Amino acid sequence: PDSGKAKRIRNNPKVRIAPCNMRGDLRGAWVDARARICSGEEVAKGQALLNLKYGLMKQIGDFFSRLRGRTQIVLAIEVG
Repeated sequence: PDSGKAKRIRNNPKVRIAPCNMRGDLRGAWVDARARICSGEEVAKGQALLNLKYGLMKQIGDFFSRLRGRTQIVLAIEVG
């Protein structure tokens, strides 16, 4: 919640997104969208979806994040 990305979204929800590969190389066109910080059940659903996609690697990353005292947020991006 204290990251620069979260602070920017709180101040201005307008974002631009584009598909990319794991290295960040663009694979498509930029699209205007709106981002928001999720709360409540949306956070649980978002974390569950990420656990399904990334499995053990996400769980290991979450473990080390907790050790460092970091809190996570879930962002929703709405295209349109």
